[in-house]
Amino acid sequence: MTRTLPIMLAALGALTPLPLAAQAVSDAEREAIRQEIFLEGIRDCKPASMTRCWYLFYGVGDAPGRKLWLLDLKDQSDGKNKNIVYTDVLVIDESTSTPAMGAQGTNDFILYAYEVDCKKRKMRMRPESFGLDFKGEAGYAEKHGEWSDWKGVPFMQTVIKASCDKDIRLRPLAQDMAWVGDYVRPIDAVDFVRRFLWQQ
Repeated sequence: MTRTLPIMLAALGALTPLPLAAQAVSDAEREAIRQEIFLEGIRDCKPASMTRCWYLFYGVGDAPGRKLWLLDLKDQSDGKNKNIVYTDVLVIDESTSTPAMGAQGTNDFILYAYEVDCKKRKMRMRPESFGLDFKGEAGYAEKHGEWSDWKGVPFMQTVIKASCDKDIRLRPLAQDMAWVGDYVRPIDAVDFVRRFLWQQ
């Protein structure tokens, strides 16, 4: 698996959050969060009470044009087919060309909902995929995408491997992934990045 921790750290940049509605976040709290997300073994995504398990696994760019990729390591499928895993990937885009959206800042995101066939090592997009485009408008995928093995595309290969390989799911930090949170709603994981990992 490609070693991407230095890239992710560069994409995170300064930990200057947006102000919280109720109270400001102190420098000590921001530093504690930064330390926590890179602690070895802090999460293994097994607890039944966790419906989501978001990990940062890729990042590119410099402010104000950074992008981060988050992966939910909890299988969201119904379990009827043991070879099929549902994996969600968030791509969060910091962009100065996006119209301001009030207190939520100017960051766009896309949720890619993938269906991964672990036996065939292929995946396709599910209709649950959605995002905010550069005009600030929400949109959904209308149908399943085509199955592909995505050979030669390291980013997609990482998604397939992380979806299907138990050693990655049990030790994601050993794969240069960083714990983000167990947010049920993807938008809350996006908000975490906006508030704590990027400066506005």
